[in-house]
Amino acid sequence: MTAPQSPLAGKLGAFVALSDREMSALDRLHSRRKVFAAGRDMVHQGQTVG
Repeated sequence: MTAPQSPLAGKLGAFVALSDREMSALDRLHSRRKVFAAGRDMVHQGQTVG
């Protein structure tokens, strides 16, 4: 098994043994993260604000 690359994989790995496939899936999720500026509204497509 490879070393955890993401904080989520590390946290989960403390409780259960993760396979290489599971670790890879968690790493892909972590690489897709986005950073938003403070105070910015976040909505899903089709959702209205307010």
